[in-house]
Amino acid sequence: MASRARIAASRRAHRSRGLLAAAWLAVLCAAGRPAAGDASSRIAGNVLKIDVESREVTLLDAGKQHVVRYSDETLVKAGATAKAVSDLHKGERVVVTIDDPETQHARLIAIAGPPSATSVLAGGRKGHGSTAGVPSFAPPAPAGSVR
Repeated sequence: MASRARIAASRRAHRSRGLLAAAWLAVLCAAGRPAAGDASSRIAGNVLKIDVESREVTLLDAGKQHVVRYSDETLVKAGATAKAVSDLHKGERVVVTIDDPETQHARLIAIAGPPSATSVLAGGRKGHGSTAGVPSFAPPAPAGSVR
């Protein structure tokens, strides 16, 4: 009987540790998300145009253009490396975190990767994400045929 009591006590201790761990996980997850009153949102797309005078970046995503505004406080990053708006290139894939949906002000512009082949065809940088310079592949000719 003593062993049953020990087992029951052990189960209760494991259960309470599990609940404590779940509570901490919920707190940590909530800390990483914007609060309910936070109006920030994200827009992903390829850079279509950068207007330095009006401080706007135009993105193209699924045929729809999005214009976001940036300021000196806007962070531009490629991974953990800090960049500048001048480092952005037409066709480059970015994810923009917007501070205020009304003004479309960018808090963060994260460079997600090089231009895709379709963005290069639409006028992005040549040689990035394209097959330029890659020889085409032709399947071998059937036996007995002459090329």
